Amino acid sequence: MLNCNIHECPSKCHQLHDHSKMKCEKLLDWKCLKAHKATYKCFEKQPGSCKICAKEQAKKDARLKLELEFQEKRAVDQARHDSEIAELNEAIKREQAIVVDKQASDDVASGWSARRRSSR
Repeated sequence: MLNCNIHECPSKCHQLHDHSKMKCEKLLDWKCLKAHKATYKCFEKQPGSCKICAKEQAKKDARLKLELEFQEKRAVDQARHDSEIAELNEAIKREQAIVVDKQASDDVASGWSARRRSSR
């Protein structure tokens, strides 16, 4: 028996009776939770995760990261746009106030000059 205490030595060409120090090279099959198939050597630790699943997760993580970056950029752009709109609305209000004040002063001036003409 090899050091795994499961498999026997496949080599029949040597006279070792104690194989307890030899690594077991027997290939074993393994399936992940998503039924992806993999193999590993008996002396190696059984895989905890599947390479295919790891690649799929990496792709998913990369896609989510890009989506998050896009959403953050969009939020920054929206905030900038909202700020510009607020500034423009303030500018419009200031211009409207100037126009209203000018009309009021013109009305006062025209009323004043009309009174002066009528008093002559």
